[in-house]
Amino acid sequence: MVAATLISLIPFAIGLAASAVYLGRAYPAWLFWWLWISYGLLLVGELTAWWIPYLFHPEPERAARYQVMFGATHAFLPERSGGWGRSSVG
Repeated sequence: MVAATLISLIPFAIGLAASAVYLGRAYPAWLFWWLWISYGLLLVGELTAWWIPYLFHPEPERAARYQVMFGATHAFLPERSGGWGRSSVG
């Protein structure tokens, strides 16, 4: 779990560190694209993992996995159709 966390952290840590180095100055082109691509991919991942299943396309298998992983945490959004992202058919 620590290795996976560090691997997923690296692109954003590089972007943060480079942004701090260039604080108050214009970003070089590589940093500009690094930030747009890394945060764009983060947004796509968040949408496909959380928001699209919750709002539009239920995925019962994923909902069951998430229930095991995150079932004991506080929920800000209400359950939909009997469970997080679950359809009422399954």
